[in-house]
Amino acid sequence: MTRVQAAVVLAVVLNTAVASAAPVDPQSGSPALPAQSAPKRTEVVVYPILGWLPFFGAHSILPSLPELPGQPPGTGGGASADTNSSLNGAAMAGVSVVSPSWLFQFEFLWAGLSGEVERPHLKTTTDLVFGGLYGGRRIGHDLAVIGGVRRIELDMSVEIDTLPTFRRKPGIWDPLVGLDWRRDLGRRWTASLSAVGGGFGVGADVDASAHVRFDWKMAKHVRMVLGYGVLYLKLSNGPGDRKFTTSQTLNGPEFGLGIAF
Repeated sequence: MTRVQAAVVLAVVLNTAVASAAPVDPQSGSPALPAQSAPKRTEVVVYPILGWLPFFGAHSILPSLPELPGQPPGTGGGASADTNSSLNGAAMAGVSVVSPSWLFQFEFLWAGLSGEVERPHLKTTTDLVFGGLYGGRRIGHDLAVIGGVRRIELDMSVEIDTLPTFRRKPGIWDPLVGLDWRRDLGRRWTASLSAVGGGFGVGADVDASAHVRFDWKMAKHVRMVLGYGVLYLKLSNGPGDRKFTTSQTLNGPEFGLGIAF
């Protein structure tokens, strides 16, 4: 190799080394991978005020034996009817605890419900009180599998035509499983969707509910809640031919305030 050729090779090597050591312009190089956002902190939200305006409808089947002594055999046997859906009111409260990995919720509801229809005359009245406790683990960025239990107390009365007023006060415990999805929509809004179902004959035959809610961050520690909720309950109560069956549906808008910590 001549001295000229050696000089050329050395120059090429030096230029390559200098180019490798020089800083790369971020605009001209490959785009950097986006930085992952830090995990969210645990947030506790207390909802002392939650209102619900559900439409209430019910289907009831009375037992085949009389509930009152002295009534002729067969009175009320299998009598049934459906009420028209009517607007009612309910009061709710709740607590939500959300961490990067876990989710816990408590809810309480009281509702005084009534619905009736004239042909045949039927009036169903229900005082419904329930409290539920749920917990679960996130299986994705926005989704969590949840499970829990709900205690339901009902005070029901049914009037059909001229039959004596029928009344029952069952109290049941229902195991529930479901899914919860929630996501931040910008800096001020959070959307959530939850659905649970169960009963499985342990308490109710069917106990299912779903909610879609939007939380607006009015201030640092204040949330406004807007949403829609659905509850379906099918219950059989009593032994044998004295069994009373009712299915009740509630669905309507929700609104309220929350306090975040």
